Amino acid sequence: MLPFEFTSLALPQFIAVFISAGFAVRVWRQRAEIIAPNELLLTLGFTITWALMGALEFCASTLEAKILCSKFSYIGIVGAPWALFRFAWVYTGVQSPLPRWFYPVTLTWAGLILLAVFTNEYHHIVWSEVVPIEVRGEFFARYDRGPGFWFNITLGYSLTLTSCALFLRHAIDLGGIYRSQSIISAIAIVCPWLTSLAYLFRIGPVPEIDNTPVGFAAANVLFTWNLMRWRFLDISPVATRTLFARMSEPVLVIDSRSRLSQVNRAATETFQLSPAHIGAPLAASFATHPALLDALLHAPDPAPPQAVPDDDGRWWNIELTTLVSRRGVRYGRLCVLHDITALVEARRAAELATHAKTEFLSHVSHDLRTPLHSILVLSEILRAGSLTPEQHAQLGTLNEAGQALLRLVNNLLDVNRLESGQVDLADTRFHIDEVLSPVADLLRVTAQRKGLDLVHETAPGWDGALRGDPDRLRQILFNLGGNAVKFTTRGRVVLRASRVAPDLLRIEVSDTGPGLPPDVAATLFEPFVRAEADRRKEGTGLGLSIVRRLPGSASRSA
Repeated sequence: MLPFEFTSLALPQFIAVFISAGFAVRVWRQRAEIIAPNELLLTLGFTITWALMGALEFCASTLEAKILCSKFSYIGIVGAPWALFRFAWVYTGVQSPLPRWFYPVTLTWAGLILLAVFTNEYHHIVWSEVVPIEVRGEFFARYDRGPGFWFNITLGYSLTLTSCALFLRHAIDLGGIYRSQSIISAIAIVCPWLTSLAYLFRIGPVPEIDNTPVGFAAANVLFTWNLMRWRFLDISPVATRTLFARMSEPVLVIDSRSRLSQVNRAATETFQLSPAHIGAPLAASFATHPALLDALLHAPDPAPPQAVPDDDGRWWNIELTTLVSRRGVRYGRLCVLHDITALVEARRAAELATHAKTEFLSHVSHDLRTPLHSILVLSEILRAGSLTPEQHAQLGTLNEAGQALLRLVNNLLDVNRLESGQVDLADTRFHIDEVLSPVADLLRVTAQRKGLDLVHETAPGWDGALRGDPDRLRQILFNLGGNAVKFTTRGRVVLRASRVAPDLLRIEVSDTGPGLPPDVAATLFEPFVRAEADRRKEGTGLGLSIVRRLPGSASRSA
């Protein structure tokens, strides 16, 4: 017959076993969704062992059975604080790994304690004496504690208190629901610590009863409620903390009193901050960065992203987010600083290059137009004289080449002016036919040479009255129509004007040419861009760029 007999004193311990086992099952089922599941399951396993052996010790009817159960309970007594510390370390997201000495030292400690416990009758290091006693009709074993007991208590309490400190620090670092998680977890860790102190100092009506496993059961109840109510073990708080710590941009948390509350690693390295700056006024921490300090302290709320020069030559783009509690109380700001120095320098270099290009094109175009005008005037004078047909054709070719070169120079000047915003549009009243007819007449000559029909149409029921810059409109239509004639081999080209709204004019240029694939059409209006199929045609790729930009300068679109 086994030397065990159930007693009501063992009931709290058995309840602790079932509670811990139930929580372990819950953690096991959700292990893929939570953080540190293995560490927590290991802690629960040691807790269950401790509580179960404690319950069996109460039920044991012989001193030898009680001592044996007490020895096996030390597997949980030694292992639970160690596993709890590992769980707290992983769960709270401590960035550095455990020290190299941790596992060798703690596992050696655990092994020596367990060896001392199971061989205690030979050296009495853990218990100097074990005597049977009777209290209120119940049979107990009283353990007179030796140096090994106190050594184990010291290390176990150290690990437990450190675990509690990790959770409290985690609670301070986090906010909202996750702060509640860590505070409740810290309270849960205190429960077994308090019951252990009661046993250690023999406090209570029956001092021989060790209710530390019951304290662990109470802790598991809090952990279970934490899991169900506050999503304890959710990966979000650790992810948030890791993201904050490892962001490459400096991040500052400033409280409502303009004190530096928290910084990430990038901010510490960039601005040479130390732990002494945390909690200090921002003005003291950023005294060597006055422009940045002024932006951080006096930016409006809410503040759009702003570029701020620093005294060391860098530029920062600052994003400020106000931190507001659920009750609407403003308690600080989150500041993210993006280093845009390279972007600012690249923009300056681009602006200088654009300015140099503008000056170059302006001077070159002026130097080209003067002799070109002279050549064109002289060619016209010579063509008016008495010439042979061959000479007349040669001068015609010369004149056409000069006109083409003049158009190129004018296009370069127009692109240059459009890029620098120097195009002034006239604002006069004119009739649409004053634009369509001259353009159609100019293009019709080239179209007829290619055997094309070129027509222009104005929608009926409209008098054609407009207000704007007729010369620039002619330029746009000439470029569009010229392209249509150039790339159409047979058929017709149509210039059509219609009013689609009381104040909106639409002019369409359509042709029966081959068309363009969508990917080519998307970039065709960029300067100097030409379709691959156009390489055999003359042109610079500037005409359509001017077509796109000229209406934009007058809040219209092409």
